[in-house]
Amino acid sequence: MTDPRTTLPPQLDADQVAALASAHHHWWRSATPAPRPEHETDDAPLPAPGEVCASRIGSGESFIAWGVVRGGDPALELVVKIPTRPVAQLSHPLGEELRVLAAAPPRLTATPIGSHEPTIDEPLAFVVTTRVPGRRVPAAQWGSDLVAALTRQLARLHVHGGTDAASKVAITDPVASAQQAMEWWRTNEPEAARTLDGLWPLVLQRLESTRPSFELAEQLLVHADASAANVLVDEQGVPRLVDWEWSHRGDPARDLAFIGGQIHADPWFAQLDAQQIQEQVGVYLEARAQLGAPVAGSGTEGAAQVRNAMLQRRDAHLLHEVFFSSAHFAMVAARGGAEADFYARTSASVQQQIRDWLS
Repeated sequence: MTDPRTTLPPQLDADQVAALASAHHHWWRSATPAPRPEHETDDAPLPAPGEVCASRIGSGESFIAWGVVRGGDPALELVVKIPTRPVAQLSHPLGEELRVLAAAPPRLTATPIGSHEPTIDEPLAFVVTTRVPGRRVPAAQWGSDLVAALTRQLARLHVHGGTDAASKVAITDPVASAQQAMEWWRTNEPEAARTLDGLWPLVLQRLESTRPSFELAEQLLVHADASAANVLVDEQGVPRLVDWEWSHRGDPARDLAFIGGQIHADPWFAQLDAQQIQEQVGVYLEARAQLGAPVAGSGTEGAAQVRNAMLQRRDAHLLHEVFFSSAHFAMVAARGGAEADFYARTSASVQQQIRDWLS
């Protein structure tokens, strides 16, 4: 008998997602009011009272996200995420994302509603949450003020997040982590992995130089993928996080790194210069102190060492991410499709930026 966790779960269209949400009345008790259209002539007016409509709002490496609205006074909305790969291939069980969301501090992300792991009798797989307000800001438009606002939100997560909610613990050795990732790429996507060979010695050398800084790394609940593509900014300028697929217990410097720095690529990584990166780490250390949980050693004579170690770890996390992301971009480009040229250019650009950074 086939294990439903190892097969692709049913991929639903908009009508099927709407029917699923209509059949689960209890979901709507936690749903949030849907924003009213600004103009009566909007192309997507709210549905009639009692009517449920679904529309695709985004997709990532492993999920398609559907926004679902039920008409009424007020109209309500929620988000249904459908895995686009077998759940056994996800980084953690579907229910763990809900536990992480429940452990996150208020006004940081969505509220968990429910999930379903596939079974023989019911092969559907999904995660349901409230919808996070706001819009994605293109990476090229991120400035110091928005980076600082995100950094303060991340500090709240690291201080108030429930570390026990995440079962996965990150590897604390940057070289071992990179070697493990490289082995995965060479085994599973050898053609894409070959695009990394020319840079691999330089990357290993730089990561090796950062190893001592990881002795000061904390192990806290981290989002672990806080790039610009996974941040929504509301009308008041408050950034909130979505897509917690990679959350785990790990180094907070990883969360600081993924917004960008020496390497930039829309829509993921913003271009930040050395001063902006220094300022971000300073904002983080100050926010941690204001929250009553300063980074160990940051208020002592060793404060400069703590800051420098965090900067080095930030560099290491960013380097790891953009290096292997360039292989992912090359893999997507090789598959063809409407965006193949975009991903091919992005892969080449990121690898050239890495070469310039490390040379």
